Amino acid sequence: MKLHIKPNNEVSLKWSMMRTLILCWVLPLTLLTIIVLNFVYRNLNQQTEQAIINSTEKAVEISLSRMQDSITASKNASYLPTIRERYNQFLLDQNKRQLYDTITRFLSQQYRFDDRFLSTMLMFTDDPQNVYYTYSNKYMSTYSNVQYFKRHVLAQVMEISKELDTKVRFIPFDSRVYMVRNLMTPNFEPYAVIVMELNNESVFESIGTIWGYEEGTIYKNGSFLWGSDNNEYLSRYDTITDRSIYYKNSNGSYVYKTLKFNQDVLTFVAKLNNDVILYEMDALRYIVILSIPLLFAFVLIVFRFFHRKITKPIFHLISAAHKISDGNYGTQIQGIQGSQEFSFLGEAFNSMSLKLKHQFEQIYLEELALKDARIMALQSQINPHFLNNTLEIINWEARLMENYKVSGMIEALSTILGATMNRKQQQHIPLAEELSYADAYFFIISTRLGERFQVIKDIDESLLQVPVPRLIIQPIIENAVEHGMNAQNQGIVTLHIFSKEDKLYIEVRNLGELTAKDKERIDALLSDDYNADNERSTSLGIRNVNRRLKIIYGNDCGLSIKSDKDGSTVSTIIVKLNKTNTDK
Repeated sequence: MKLHIKPNNEVSLKWSMMRTLILCWVLPLTLLTIIVLNFVYRNLNQQTEQAIINSTEKAVEISLSRMQDSITASKNASYLPTIRERYNQFLLDQNKRQLYDTITRFLSQQYRFDDRFLSTMLMFTDDPQNVYYTYSNKYMSTYSNVQYFKRHVLAQVMEISKELDTKVRFIPFDSRVYMVRNLMTPNFEPYAVIVMELNNESVFESIGTIWGYEEGTIYKNGSFLWGSDNNEYLSRYDTITDRSIYYKNSNGSYVYKTLKFNQDVLTFVAKLNNDVILYEMDALRYIVILSIPLLFAFVLIVFRFFHRKITKPIFHLISAAHKISDGNYGTQIQGIQGSQEFSFLGEAFNSMSLKLKHQFEQIYLEELALKDARIMALQSQINPHFLNNTLEIINWEARLMENYKVSGMIEALSTILGATMNRKQQQHIPLAEELSYADAYFFIISTRLGERFQVIKDIDESLLQVPVPRLIIQPIIENAVEHGMNAQNQGIVTLHIFSKEDKLYIEVRNLGELTAKDKERIDALLSDDYNADNERSTSLGIRNVNRRLKIIYGNDCGLSIKSDKDGSTVSTIIVKLNKTNTDK
């Protein structure tokens, strides 16, 4: 069945587009412009004030919510029994090491990755000089934060804690804000003090979203808490208000809100930049005035553009697509006009049409080849399964003979064999599982070479659950061992795994610098057009790893092998962290 196009269809599309532009764009925009011109000069100031007040209300709400969330998070130290139970046990066994490990681990698990806290410290009331702590490297916090607390804040905190009872207090110190609370026994007696250094950028960052914001300050009970310590702000903003109040004088514009929060009176004050506010008002006025004469000219330009650049090329593409849908594979579009993009689409369409025709012609042969491949695949699975079962029998025999060294070798070999068999048909596995295959290979090599072979690992454990393609590390390690051993079969292999931005980096380092011939061979082996039919299995392994990574993640990932300035060879695998992998 062939598609017939009426000659007047293109004209119909043209006038349909014109009606749509007039009814849905020109008329509404013209009316809106007239309304804005009559309305904006009478109500712009009121709208600006309302926008400032609304943004202030929202900013204060978010900041209070973050402060309340910080208080809630700090209660985990009280509600969870870990600290109290470990401390009671310490009173019995006096095991300071166990107490330190438990408290530090608890603080790290609860607060290290919380973006509201830069550092968290805990002191027991009977030994306040012994500070247990954690801090977040992710949010620009270091051990210096803890040192600063010990030198300048600790003594003041311990004095304040005596009056806190079960309340929470926020304490400013220089540009830092600390949150202090007591940990109580069941008899409501304090036995420890927990202190959180707030991440000001996280907790109070919403204040900067106030429209026209220039600088801001937060006061607590009439005393400075955070921001620009300018006491002249507080003199007129000390009364609790239901909503934010906008105030303007010769010195500038201000917005403030005073409210009660956890038995404290908080005052949020923001100084606004008049230039920003007036600039937006002037810009709106000029945009409205200039939009009217430009509107009609732009309509004509858009209409002509759509007709020449889009309507006609799309008509040709649709006609050709209908022909292919009718079974006319290989249909070509001749001389499509419009733009470079549509010219490219036309060429791509012609290419895909020819490829589609070719694919249909080859489908019968491919079906036959697929049947043969399935038979060969079934046959190839027999020997690995047989070998795996045989290894299990030998392993049991070795254990019965108490030859655990042989047993360990067999288990490592079985692990590698299981990885290659891939019974679950998983294309991606956690990094931890991939490392188990590398460990099995390391065990076999270490058993064979003894002390002549060393393995050094530096692995970021937070990345162990990252999904990676199967069997990308072991071939690279095997290549490093093969080329990194000296004449006495001695060598060191270093495995370093870390992340940077959106990439996972796996570095395998071995002794020995690449020669010019080695570099030339590696460049050829990792290129796309290299014929690797006569290569050894090791070379095929690193080539296969590189090609799989580029297919899955793109050309910015893959494998590189280079010499470093220390005279070692470094093989680097790059995997995208944000790539979604699904096991099939």
